[in-house]
Amino acid sequence: ENITEMISVYPNPSKDNFNVKLGNSGKYLLQVYDARGRLVSREQNVYTAKSNLQISSSTWSEGVYFLQINCPDGSVKNFKLIKN
Repeated sequence: ENITEMISVYPNPSKDNFNVKLGNSGKYLLQVYDARGRLVSREQNVYTAKSNLQISSSTWSEGVYFLQINCPDGSVKNFKLIKN
């Protein structure tokens, strides 16, 4: 199974936090950009398989954001996030 197919983000839309469920273990880079392309959140870490992490959106304005996840195998997964 492809590593990017095992990643999920919920709830979406969200008012406070987005939960990210990762697939395999390894080094991930998660970056969130606003609609204008400005970086609003960045997290890089080594995670174990099936890790769950939380992205806080409490300081973000309502609107659309883009989550880019760089996976350990070099692949990239993108999600559109809706902040209520």
